[in-house]
Amino acid sequence: LKDHHGIGGIAVRYRVEDEEEKVVYSTSTTKRLYFTPEQVKKYVTVEAAWVNPRMEHGPFCPPVRVLIN
Repeated sequence: LKDHHGIGGIAVRYRVEDEEEKVVYSTSTTKRLYFTPEQVKKYVTVEAAWVNPRMEHGPFCPPVRVLIN
């Protein structure tokens, strides 16, 4: 991860209802999540946190719950 003012990217923690939680990382400040056709019409809960160049993440933001469409 690239050091830019102490931030190396983001960690995104998400969970589609009735599925296992996943964590993905991005060296950017954005991350696109892709879902399967079977996940459409289900809710996903997403949280994000900054990641420093040592791959340590800060606290996650409050969760956001949205419908996959």
